[in-house]
Amino acid sequence: IWICFYLFSIAATNGKLFNWSSLGFVLLCLLFQGSGAFTENLTQKKYPKYKQYMKQVPLYVPTPTSLFLLVNDKGKTTKKNI
Repeated sequence: IWICFYLFSIAATNGKLFNWSSLGFVLLCLLFQGSGAFTENLTQKKYPKYKQYMKQVPLYVPTPTSLFLLVNDKGKTTKKNI
């Protein structure tokens, strides 16, 4: 939502890229990234198999390789049956 708000603020300020809403956009993105990494670290410590899960599933946005590849227990990748 903040990214869209920032893009609208660029239009409202006649194309000025650095305006008052850019600070909120940057800080909220940093907060989101930091909290995601913190949560992943805590979960990895609590559940030993979570590290294997992290190899198969991206943190936020699926990548093309994560959609079609599966990492087995030995760290080798195989194609998923879709």
